[in-house]
Amino acid sequence: MPFLHKHIPFEFHLTISDLTNSNVEAFKKFCALHHAKPLLIELSRGEFTQQPMLCKTISSNDFEDVLKKVDELSEQMRNSNLMVKRVKIEIPAEDAALFAGNNGAFKNYFEWHGKINYENEKDLLRICEEHQAHLSVNALKNQTGLRYITLREFGSETVFNTRINLLRADLKNGDWKMVKEVSEYCIYDSNNGLDKGWLIN
Repeated sequence: MPFLHKHIPFEFHLTISDLTNSNVEAFKKFCALHHAKPLLIELSRGEFTQQPMLCKTISSNDFEDVLKKVDELSEQMRNSNLMVKRVKIEIPAEDAALFAGNNGAFKNYFEWHGKINYENEKDLLRICEEHQAHLSVNALKNQTGLRYITLREFGSETVFNTRINLLRADLKNGDWKMVKEVSEYCIYDSNNGLDKGWLIN
């Protein structure tokens, strides 16, 4: 039964076991068949530095219906020998209040993602470490001059926005050009242990 007063975009990621040369094309075809985007995220640090995932967005006013559809797609992936290790669902950060107090499988958190042009990866890594963010690349795309920065915050939206502004300022001072950015709120994560090692406590 719908419980939200408006439709919002639910973006979900289904992370699977490591890809091999023999199943990359099968993964891409599965994503295309289900009108989803294939990603192969390679992290700059952490215990699980390669994270292949399907990414798709569903607009709805009923989270339970979204979760049902996500579960159905996860099962179809498993039946296609693409073993799902993690289900993650996010909404726009501006809609976080709609899910206040709904902790799901763990504590909810905010995330900011920035796509950035870069030249000196060593300096960019240093800035990410100073701001407790991580650097990654989508290995399925030929984007040699682009990197992705992710900043996660388990506290309030105010703290989240303050951290983003400080990171933006340092990036601007370093003459890095921001190509795209988005702020999200994670409302469900079945296995955040896959991020072990990249998040500095």
